[in-house]
Order: sequence, then C-alpha cells, then structure tokens
Amino acid sequence: MNALKITTYIIPASPIRRLYGKNGGQLRIAVNSYDPIEGPGFEKETSCDKTTIIFAAANGFHKEIYEPVINGLNEKRERWNGGTMWALDGSNQGDSAVANQDILPDSYNWSDLSRDILQVIDYFNIKGPIIGVGHSLGGCAILMAEILRPGTFSSLVTIDPVLYPYKEYATSSFQLALKRKDTWQNRDAAKENFLKHNIFKSWDPEVLNIHIKYGLRDLPSGEVTLKCPKIQEHYTFTHDPDTFIETFQRLHEIQCPVFLMPKLSKKLFKFIAQSPLDLALFKASRCKHGDLIIIDTGHLVVMEKPKETAKEILYFICRQQSKKACEKKSSVSDGIIRNAIDEEGNDEKGRNEQIMESKL
Repeated sequence: MNALKITTYIIPASPIRRLYGKNGGQLRIAVNSYDPIEGPGFEKETSCDKTTIIFAAANGFHKEIYEPVINGLNEKRERWNGGTMWALDGSNQGDSAVANQDILPDSYNWSDLSRDILQVIDYFNIKGPIIGVGHSLGGCAILMAEILRPGTFSSLVTIDPVLYPYKEYATSSFQLALKRKDTWQNRDAAKENFLKHNIFKSWDPEVLNIHIKYGLRDLPSGEVTLKCPKIQEHYTFTHDPDTFIETFQRLHEIQCPVFLMPKLSKKLFKFIAQSPLDLALFKASRCKHGDLIIIDTGHLVVMEKPKETAKEILYFICRQQSKKACEKKSSVSDGIIRNAIDEEGNDEKGRNEQIMESKL
C-alpha cells in the first residue's frame, strides 16, 4: 500500500473576502496535506513536476471526509503522476470552525470559500498542474475560484455542484439544519443516532467512521458536538443566494476541462429540469469543455460511493493527461456517450453510467 504523510496546518484565511471575523478578528482555515511517502513505484521528482489535487467539501462536512477518495487516488498515483493532495475546511466548517469559534460572523458568503481555496495555493506556493475537486458547496466554490483567477487549475472535478440559475432555489427552506440534534453523550451515541436517519444509512461505513472521528469535537462536559455549528450550516445554506447563480451564469468563462458528477436522485427542482440527465446536461452545456458522468446515488456521492468517486476522478485525470486514453465514442444528441471502461482499459460490463462531453 502506498503510504501518505498527513499534516494539518492552521493558516490565515484570505485577506480579501466578503465577510470578516467579528471585532476585526483574523479568520483562519484548517488545511490537510497528504504527501506521498517514498516507496515502491515512487519516483523522486520536484513538486512542480507532480500533479496536485485540492479538495473542498460540502456544507456541514469537513476535509477528512475525502480521505477514502484520497487513498484510492494515492493507490494509483503512478498513473496520474500524483504529488501532494490538499483538503481544506471552509472558515465555518470542521477544524476551521473550531479555530474561529469566537469570531465567526453571523452570515456566510460562498465566494469566501473560493478565495480561501486560492489562499491555500498562494500560502503554500503550490506550482505545477493543479486539479480542483469540490462537492456540493465545494464544487461551486472550486468553479468560482477558477473564474476569479483564470488559469489556476488545469482541470476541475465538481461532484453534484450547487449550480442553479434562479433565486427560487435560495428561498427553499433549510430549517432542518437548525432542528437536528447536535450534542451526544459520546461518539458511540452519536453514531447510533446517525444510523437512525436514512441520510446516513446509505453511507460507506469507512466514511461514517471518519465523520464520527473528525466531524465531532469534545466538550468540557464530556459530551461531543458537531464541529460545524448547526447555525453556521444554516447560514451557509440561506445567506448567499447569489454566488451559485453567478457561478452558473459564468461557467462559459472557464477555459479548463470541467468534469461534473451529478446525482441520479429524482428529487429535482422541476422548474429547472425534468430528469437528472436533463439537469446534468443543462449544467454541462454551460461549460466550454464540459464532461460528465451520472452515478446512481444521491447528493452525498463522496460519502456513499467513495471508491467509485475515486475511480471516476482517476479516469478523468488520466484522460486529460493523455489524449490516447482508451475510450469508445458515438455521437448522441448534443454530446458524446462513451462506454464506461475500467482501470485497465477493458469494457466494464453491467455499468449504467454514461459519460458525455458537451460539444459547443
């Protein structure tokens, strides 16, 4: 098994942002680096020769939620010339929320996560090809980061990103975040409670254990609570209806390849699209170099199917790095469908997923 050295940093958040810490306090962000440790198959090269990946998580979650995906990519790092991988917590999420607990503003702006992603790149002076990976809120933020600073990323992977053209989405009720239980006697009790809810029953067991370990923090009382306060999760859902709309409207500005991995859930906003495929094509059609796959799962793709997520990210990266990637194409409507292929380049039977590349 290829090993990784994991280091956690607490760094200043971007000095340029929409919302600052209370009373002039300096917001900070928590960042994990995942550095490959030399071993069989590892070739010593300078950091600029290696491909870097930066991960941004969904609202209410944390950087460690990606670790099964990161481990899957690390196992195949020789195939994509993999170097250091990074994952950050937004200023009001995960370890960042703990570091900022006394100065968090009573609001949230999604574009600040985009600026904090760029801050990670600047602070650590990351060079060479950079691939951005974001889920939900993180997917929107990764896209906006490229819009704010064109040419930052060599390609982008967005996992069911929150992108909609209408403000009606923003007026939907997200009161559930405020009503949920957020304190438990211990981690075992928290896990037992989580598993009573359908949203967690479909999670990969490894991801759920990671969430129990890293998504909660200890209280002086001996109890545990969510690292991301539920009021902050609520602010993130409701206080910025404009960034995901602006991002959608500006997708055409992005010059690098964009890979979208939308859900196959039938819970859609019917005023936007009538099917998951229609919605996915609607988003991909806005991208200059859009590519997509639909995975048979709900919105929490990273949590429910981390192995499949890593595999599809790997396929996309390898395809971008080599135009000779093995694939079969046939024209369909306004896109191209390929037969999904496995890691060895053989036809993988029984898969229902479809890859489409927008032809604009």
